[in-house]
Amino acid sequence: MSMAAENGLVDAQAYLGKFYSQRIKSEKDFEIAEKWYLKAAIAGSEPALENLTILYKIYESLIPNIHEKRKYLLELQKKNKMGKAGHS
Repeated sequence: MSMAAENGLVDAQAYLGKFYSQRIKSEKDFEIAEKWYLKAAIAGSEPALENLTILYKIYESLIPNIHEKRKYLLELQKKNKMGKAGHS
């Protein structure tokens, strides 16, 4: 699965984000989950974007730059919506 994710398969990236987010026991697990969710969200995965938003809500007290990350999420949401509107 990680090979597919590394090769840019969006569903694999989103899957790895979910896998790591469900087993967060350390900051490293959080960072890995965030990495894969971000890659998938940037590629247009709406579920990954939603899950990343949830991840940030759950762990917001542990994230030093949460405001910047939330701002970036809003930008991704706008970009994804604009991309969908262009394909309708």
